[in-house]
Amino acid sequence: MNHKTRPAWLDEKEYPFQDHYFSTPQGDMHYVDEGSGDPIIFVPGNPSWSFESREMIKALSGQFRCIAVDHIGFGLSDKPLDYSYLPQEQAKNLDALLESINLEKITMVVGDWGGPIGLSYAIHHPERMKAICITNTWLWSVKKDWYYIAYSGFMGGPIGRWLIRTQNFFAKNVVYTVFGDKSKLTPHIHMHYIEQFQM
Repeated sequence: MNHKTRPAWLDEKEYPFQDHYFSTPQGDMHYVDEGSGDPIIFVPGNPSWSFESREMIKALSGQFRCIAVDHIGFGLSDKPLDYSYLPQEQAKNLDALLESINLEKITMVVGDWGGPIGLSYAIHHPERMKAICITNTWLWSVKKDWYYIAYSGFMGGPIGRWLIRTQNFFAKNVVYTVFGDKSKLTPHIHMHYIEQFQM
């Protein structure tokens, strides 16, 4: 499905890919599907989207089929107000999308919240997997980790929710804080992480 108008803020030189959409119960899930060959699946975290994989897609799509997803609520996907946005719900959508494409010999690249989302697919479909590239992520309970208890409690509490909803705090501040080479996060590039939530 290819039916939505691209937002004016999206730089098509930075992101020169065709749009694809997969229908989920929560709305349309956007993804990129470029190149041919054994598939590489890019599963971003929060608050990222397929834009973060753009340079890898450009470099690898000559030899591989590169698929990068935008979870519901992020990037060019629909953003329903009444959705939980929990990783297990996003994992269901990723599973449905990838099963609809019917891929084999998958290399999956996961980071941040993309870890529990993407690795859930790998665990449930080991016969489809070829390799996994894991960056800054996890796949275990953090219920006893004081850092995550405090962080999640704050960000999921009234103040954190207010900061995210009214100030776009995650995209404006957290993205900059955790970005490795900050010279590559120019104002123009950073805008693509901020404006995704203005749709």
